[in-house]
Amino acid sequence: MAKSNERNQKTNGRKAAEKPITFKRGSFTGTIYTTSREMRGQIYTVFRSSYYQPDGKRVVNDSGSMERAQQILEDAAQAFGRAQPDALSFTPEQRRDADAAMEILAPFKLTLYTAASQLTEALLALPTGMSLMDAVRFAAQRNPNNSTAKLVHEVVAELVQDRESNGRSDKYLNDLRKRLQQFANAFPCSIANISPSQIRQHIATMKGQNGQPLAPRSRENHRRLIVTLFSFASQQRYVSRDTAAEIAEIQGPRVVAPQTEIFQPEQIQRILDASTGSDRVLLAIGAFCGLRAAELGRLNWENIKLDQQVVIVGADMAKTQSRRVVPLSPNVVAWIAPLCSDSMSVKISRYGHADHLSRRFAEIAQQVGVEWVRNGLRHSFCSYRLAQTKNAAQTAHEAGNSPSILHRHYSELVTQNEAEQWFSVLPKQF
Repeated sequence: MAKSNERNQKTNGRKAAEKPITFKRGSFTGTIYTTSREMRGQIYTVFRSSYYQPDGKRVVNDSGSMERAQQILEDAAQAFGRAQPDALSFTPEQRRDADAAMEILAPFKLTLYTAASQLTEALLALPTGMSLMDAVRFAAQRNPNNSTAKLVHEVVAELVQDRESNGRSDKYLNDLRKRLQQFANAFPCSIANISPSQIRQHIATMKGQNGQPLAPRSRENHRRLIVTLFSFASQQRYVSRDTAAEIAEIQGPRVVAPQTEIFQPEQIQRILDASTGSDRVLLAIGAFCGLRAAELGRLNWENIKLDQQVVIVGADMAKTQSRRVVPLSPNVVAWIAPLCSDSMSVKISRYGHADHLSRRFAEIAQQVGVEWVRNGLRHSFCSYRLAQTKNAAQTAHEAGNSPSILHRHYSELVTQNEAEQWFSVLPKQF
């Protein structure tokens, strides 16, 4: 290449303009532009070298000679080669592979270096014997497709509708809505994006409307319904079975069972003496047959079989949806026989909801100076009946629960003598 004039050589007013010269060394590419610059009324020829560093930054240098511009690019090529030695030593086949790889990575906006780094990191993290594709398939199974992604509140609505169509009680449905709506408010996102650790933290820090931490029992009730929600979501393929199983394994708070409170024989005597009509019938059946408040509220007169001395709790009336036949002890017959109605298909209770019936019982107890015990009628029956029969299986069948529940809550609360007194409570005229 012919030597160019030095910087201080004038061009006699003629502006230099030549075609750019491309400079290549391996994978390094630079360009030399010939241009001009006016200084103090004189026009000088300028040789501008331009190239890009490995980080993508453009470098421009002006020189007074072509030789100097070429030397700048030679130095830059050597520096580039030290930064990317493999690039300069690529064989034609390797170069084609590299170009093809970069084309594949382009949609993901990844460089060869970034892709190689991430691949290496993933391979090092894999368990022994597991391939990268095995890990990808496992992750895909645990995470639902975006086409089936569901927000938490949507899954809650589906669960409530499912349980409603299956005939669950209004009390259960209201509890389901209330507790899971609180969970949906805490997680306004896709249900598949919630991790077990987030749920564990949520349960541990739950607070009531007063801003105070919830009691262990209340937090445990929330935990159980959250587990139900994720089990349902798993069935609908909104989350993986593994995710639902992990959430089911979350340990709930330690709940200390409250001491079971019961009525004394003389207390139930005063309450029954103060009651009248259908209130007395239901109080007596609750105290001496152990029916739940909701079951009492659903009883019809036809369910009482005085001739057979039993009361029948139909499957549609029972909490467990299982029919049971409960014996009428002689003392309960004495309380209810004079009050039984011939209107067989009519409900005994005057109240539309079990809570209203319980409040009425509490009012009667208050009138005679007895503090009402929540679920006290059923607790009393289970305690006294177990002490009387010494048979957990029989008592459990009559009460509609399990022998383990009886042993846990009612065993050894009263003596056999106290049990005999309980089932000897009779109307005053006897």
